[in-house]
Amino acid sequence: MRRENGKQRNYLNIGVQRPHYTLSELTGRFLKTMNGAKQLEMHRIEQAWPEIVGAAIASKSKVIFLKEGVLSVQVSHSTVLGVLQCTEKPRLLRNLQKRFPKINIRDISFRIG
Repeated sequence: MRRENGKQRNYLNIGVQRPHYTLSELTGRFLKTMNGAKQLEMHRIEQAWPEIVGAAIASKSKVIFLKEGVLSVQVSHSTVLGVLQCTEKPRLLRNLQKRFPKINIRDISFRIG
């Protein structure tokens, strides 16, 4: 309620028609929104990947998806896999977590592809 010119005005009863949605429609809208947010997160990570790993590694790797806090990265061959998995993973994970604190990245998974 709000006072206007000394009168109380109830905004719930001013004749404004609000759309009515079924639970199914609301669930669908919610999932589309969440999917859009995840796509935006992935886009941001993909754009930052060359800066985080460096140009040489970026040309031989590609961010694939983020699921349940695990970032999956495809690499071109076993040498790159070995370097990333054994020596670079902790640094990359720290940099990703620092750069994207709102995205829960808790691990990185590398695979040859």
